[in-house]
Amino acid sequence: MPRLRILYVGDQWNGSTSRSRFEALRDLGHEVHAVATDPPPAAFQKRLLARLAFAAGYPLDAARTAERVLTALRAAPWDLLWVDEVKTMDFGTLEESARLQPAIKRIAFIMDDPFSKHARGWRRFQRAIHGYDVHCVPRQITVSELQQAGARRVLRYHKGYDPRLHRPVPVPADIPRMSVFFAGHWEPKREAALAALVQAGLPLYLSGGPDWRKGRHWSVLKACFDSRGFYGERYAQAICAADIALCFYSEWNRDTENSRMYEIPACGTFMLAERNEENITMFREGIEAEFFGDPNELISECMKHLRDDARRRAIAAKGLQRASPLYSYVSRLNALLFQIAGVDCGPVKAVEA
Repeated sequence: MPRLRILYVGDQWNGSTSRSRFEALRDLGHEVHAVATDPPPAAFQKRLLARLAFAAGYPLDAARTAERVLTALRAAPWDLLWVDEVKTMDFGTLEESARLQPAIKRIAFIMDDPFSKHARGWRRFQRAIHGYDVHCVPRQITVSELQQAGARRVLRYHKGYDPRLHRPVPVPADIPRMSVFFAGHWEPKREAALAALVQAGLPLYLSGGPDWRKGRHWSVLKACFDSRGFYGERYAQAICAADIALCFYSEWNRDTENSRMYEIPACGTFMLAERNEENITMFREGIEAEFFGDPNELISECMKHLRDDARRRAIAAKGLQRASPLYSYVSRLNALLFQIAGVDCGPVKAVEA
């Protein structure tokens, strides 16, 4: 099996999906070096210049990403320049990378939606589209939009989970047992659905950022809200503490899937997700997960499965069996690398936690 030398540009904080993909590429046997782009301290992000730059579509490169990428390219040969944090990578740096190493393939790995009307901070990337050899995106609509913008090659991929983090784990005493759990950012549609759930008398545990406090249903949700964020190992523990973990997709991000959709079953917890044509092909409805189409169905599914422990646990067990290792990042990226570089690391085995 040929081993690739990959210069990986992305966040490295523990619990980030970028770090999970970095580790997955290593698990596949490739030589991977990280140029960390971890977000700057909150104090930096609050500075007027940083806010203005982000609003203009050009986030400040506090990690000196471009400089460090070119230094690495001058020091050693690489097969792939894998850019997981595309917002801070400019066209000039990509152009110089091709001059320094003509054979290198420049990969844009995109998690969020660069063309949504809610998208912020994407102008630099949009101007650098022509600098990449391959774009990898998780939503079908972005494939055609990138092609129209002049992208050379666009590949669709599916998100996944990290078996080091997302697995059945013991729940510590400081995380409460939860009947129904959701962790995520505020959006109007999910807020309305969760408020309906609470008004129906169901015990919700909600974790998220401060924007939830601005919603029209805050008076309903505040009693079940926890402002603590769950990240890394704590996130897996929180999922494992729940009888039912909810999965909503971001309308703002035009999502048809998200990482949570794979992380919840991988933790061995029963998943109740918004239904769409795609996700019911990933998990069999009523066998490996359950789905809902509107708030009324969300309420009825929660009620039904909270009453039936045996059925809920059986579905959760089947969901875990389906997810592992099929939907792990190791498996996902192995398939993607075969499309990009013709490299297949063979059957993917479970990764040791």
